[in-house]
Amino acid sequence: MKKQFLLIIIIPFMLQAQHYSNWNGYFSYNTIVAMHYANDKIYAAAENSIFSYSNSGDIEKKSTIDGLAGAEISSIHYSEAYQKTIIGYANGLIEIVADDADIPILTVVDIVNKTNIPSTKKSVNHILEYNGMLYFSCGYGISLFNLNQLLFGDTYYIGAGGTQIRVNETAIFNNELFAATQNDGIIKADLNNPFLIDFANWTSTQGGTWKGIATYNNDIIAIGYNKLFKYNGNVFAQEHTFPSAVKSLQITTNNATVALNTEAFVFDTNYNVVQHQGIVTDYDDFSINTAFAIGQDLYLATDKYGLLKSNTNNATTLQEIHPDGPLHNTIFSTEALANEFWVTYGAHTVYYNPYPTKSRGLSHYKNDTWLNIKFNDLLGARNLVKTTTNPNNQSQVFVSSFIDGLLVLNDEVATDLYTNLNSPLQDLTPLIPNDVRCGVSAFDSNGLLWTTTTLTPNGLYSFDPETTTWQAYSVTNITPAPVADHAEYGALVIDDNNVKWLATSYHGVIAYDTANNQIKNIEDGTNGGLPAVDARSLAIDKNNTLWIGTLNGLVVLRNLTGFFDEPDPQAEPIVILDDGIPKLLLDQQWISDIVVDGDNNKWFATQDAGVFYTSADGKQLIHHFTKDNSPLPTNSVDDISIDASTGEVFFATSKGLVSYNGVSTEPAENLDNAYVYPNPVRPNYQGLVTIKNLIADANVKITDITGNLVYEAISEGGVLQWDLHAFGTHRAASGVYLVHIISKDASQTKLLKLMIVN
Repeated sequence: MKKQFLLIIIIPFMLQAQHYSNWNGYFSYNTIVAMHYANDKIYAAAENSIFSYSNSGDIEKKSTIDGLAGAEISSIHYSEAYQKTIIGYANGLIEIVADDADIPILTVVDIVNKTNIPSTKKSVNHILEYNGMLYFSCGYGISLFNLNQLLFGDTYYIGAGGTQIRVNETAIFNNELFAATQNDGIIKADLNNPFLIDFANWTSTQGGTWKGIATYNNDIIAIGYNKLFKYNGNVFAQEHTFPSAVKSLQITTNNATVALNTEAFVFDTNYNVVQHQGIVTDYDDFSINTAFAIGQDLYLATDKYGLLKSNTNNATTLQEIHPDGPLHNTIFSTEALANEFWVTYGAHTVYYNPYPTKSRGLSHYKNDTWLNIKFNDLLGARNLVKTTTNPNNQSQVFVSSFIDGLLVLNDEVATDLYTNLNSPLQDLTPLIPNDVRCGVSAFDSNGLLWTTTTLTPNGLYSFDPETTTWQAYSVTNITPAPVADHAEYGALVIDDNNVKWLATSYHGVIAYDTANNQIKNIEDGTNGGLPAVDARSLAIDKNNTLWIGTLNGLVVLRNLTGFFDEPDPQAEPIVILDDGIPKLLLDQQWISDIVVDGDNNKWFATQDAGVFYTSADGKQLIHHFTKDNSPLPTNSVDDISIDASTGEVFFATSKGLVSYNGVSTEPAENLDNAYVYPNPVRPNYQGLVTIKNLIADANVKITDITGNLVYEAISEGGVLQWDLHAFGTHRAASGVYLVHIISKDASQTKLLKLMIVN
């Protein structure tokens, strides 16, 4: 019977990524998933970013800021012949990064877009280069890519009957292409055969599960479950047995390195073990993803410490190699202060489940340096979800643990842990004893810290840092059965009258006037007007308006002062015009956080649509950032924080932390440090002129040297920007311009000069 097969030609579709100059990336490089040695450098892939490490110790990194996709990386390869780094992703994406920084990153989405391949099979597991061709080992088979033409070639489906099977690695030996598969053994084919797309031209050498395969010392070797094999021309014969399952096989010039979960073995060309690296006391809790030896140095790609380097002469001392960064990329929250910020790693699920617990530590960024505080130094506090810095003593930080109470740090050292055993904080007895779920916290104007415990009668507490005294407040008027009523809190803000506003998962928004013992809530429907009873985010703006984000949209509550006196207070949506059609702002969106900047503009984090930045009233969309038009590594953003002194806006996601260099800052106390930049404005400059360090409500007028007015505005925060056009018409001509700044009461003035050169 004549065999029939389908010829599939993949037409490449490529995009050019861009560098984002107005953004910063704060990614963790502690988990290394793959690495490759070439060009006297190690090319290491972290979870969603990469870096190279040279013999001289230089480290160069790339992330979404440089145009990488931010997705889950699965493989990496460097082509010395073409001076390009090739990155393979778990979703089938491929990126090609040239050494020349002026050449844009090429993003190849052909595999991602293949409709005949299930998404679970698109992972690029390994990259082999041979004669200008790349062989991508994938979950469905093997795809070829021409580096000269930057074009895809054939795809080989080599399972029985031409089915899709997972290929872990490939190797070429004696002009034969060998494929190590997950469940279908080692399969080979003659490279001279022009019809390798026909599965009938592939031959199985032996069955089983094979982790890796490579050429080494004029041999071809392969890794089974826990054994090293060498090909004898007919079958793969056993050379060595390991004490546990093998993670990877890596080849360098004179060494073959086999990595296990917690140890690595280096073989010479006679297959003798010449180096063995096991657990070291200072690094006793990591897993190895892959490893290779270069001379007497052994490099371990780990899940917690980046690259660990050991030496044949001293295997007990390890050197940690990776770019500076936070402990993890699973960022749960961030708190920005003036030129510093804190990061937590959670966690509880989006539905407030803290299990399984996470012991992930805490990170602090200050003076351009990361201090990573590991779990062992945090008094056993797990699931750290939020930091709250004492505004009267910024060396004191309170950290909410969503299972172990409230942790206190002084000068970056954990000093106290408040639980149900040494404070009024309530646990979940009898349901789960000693489970104290502190969630959100905030300081009031009197210097008291307010915090919550989930699923407890006394859901709200105050703590005086000066006297270390506590006070508990019952919420049973609203949630009489806290567990059954899902008394969980997503946000806590305090207004100018020290009323506490709590976003709850089951009772909308609670207002608690603790001074007058008044408590009241609004919910969805006719009882409050929320679009969903599950409220997740709150913010009070400079107009004393409460912005409320729920699982199903956004509303605002305007009359906070009269809330308790009003019989039926109602929140209202923000109505905007979209091409002349009235629509609700953020309708149907799950809003996870809301932040107000120095200009009273609003930042909204959503769970599946990225970040929205609007005007103060919400009716003008200034920016909408997503993973497709910005360095956000995902559209699911959990938390936003703003450095009021610089305007830098931080976005916390489960795939890393990035920031946008905004310009909205808090107003200054005086005009002493007001300045304008860029100055002079050079020819062909297309950006905005920024006037910074303004006081609130300052009147800013820009005139030409003869006094003709070209721009005027009133500042809300500490910054104003001018687009260089005279009242939105023509561009200002070359010359000297005067920037007149006058306070609202005319008690302060400042005159600045600006030079424009066209």
